[in-house]
Order: sequence, then structure tokens, then C-alpha cells
Amino acid sequence: MQHGMIWVGLGELPAQENGINRLGSWAGVMAESEQDSPEIELNDKLTGEVLGKRIARLSLKLSKSQPEHLETDKIPFPTSQELETA
Repeated sequence: MQHGMIWVGLGELPAQENGINRLGSWAGVMAESEQDSPEIELNDKLTGEVLGKRIARLSLKLSKSQPEHLETDKIPFPTSQELETA
């Protein structure tokens, strides 16, 4: 814990063969787009999905002592195919 926050890293080495963390971030998700196009690379979207799932898993672990009504394990995550069409 630092500054009252729990930091959750990406947990992926830079430039994975599957495209995850292609920009080599150590402190979260980074994305890149061309100046004339707002489109974000699919691999950058997938990296965001990986971090989101990692944060959700940690949140679920931390909430185990909380009331049952949280049900964070039922949060739907987009699939890679859904991200492609987003």
C-alpha cells in the first residue's frame, strides 16, 4: 500500500508474443493511436482487459470478508472478439 492506495501491476512482461503489453508499461495500461485516427490497437485493448481481470480478481479476494451481496465474481468481461468490434 502506498499513499492509501493498493497498486495493482499488469503482471505481464513487455512485448509478449500474444501482443499483451506491447508498449512495455510497468505501472498500468498504455495505449497508442495515430494522430489522425482515434483507433486504438487491439493488443492495447487486450492489455486493458488483462489488467481489468487482474484488478477484479484482487478485489474479489479482498472482499471475501465483506457481505455476500457484493458478488463481484459475476462481473461480465468482454471477450477479445467483442473488443474487436468496439
